[in-house]
Amino acid sequence: MPCQETNNGFEASWGFIWPLLLPCELLCKTFCVALADGTCRRLNELANKTDTPGRFTFYSQKWNNDNDMRIVEVLYDEYALVYTNKTKDGVSEVLNNLYSRTQEPSVAWQQRFTQFSLDTGILPENIVILPKNECACVSFSLCN
Repeated sequence: MPCQETNNGFEASWGFIWPLLLPCELLCKTFCVALADGTCRRLNELANKTDTPGRFTFYSQKWNNDNDMRIVEVLYDEYALVYTNKTKDGVSEVLNNLYSRTQEPSVAWQQRFTQFSLDTGILPENIVILPKNECACVSFSLCN
């Protein structure tokens, strides 16, 4: 099923269509990563809706792991806080993400992200606010 990207007019920043209030069975997460050679690579993940609002599951072929993704907190015009539990060979790890409408989220949202990460067991030395880069792109959209 192909992803239908949204364009909210935010070039090189974040765009969202959140499924919390919409009836859908699949969520498409599109994101870009910066490679060592300076180029960008766009990746897609399809997540299945669960019976729990804001919760999605998916299998990552790239990382060979099962993912349980939760949309924890959303302020639609500003940011989203996403918790993902990744499991591979019976071993789980937590990945928290702060997605912002701007490439420089406010100090308040960064502090909220940091506290949430501490609350979910992330060690302080493992909490990082990544610097802005030219590859920044994330979108969540509904898949038909």
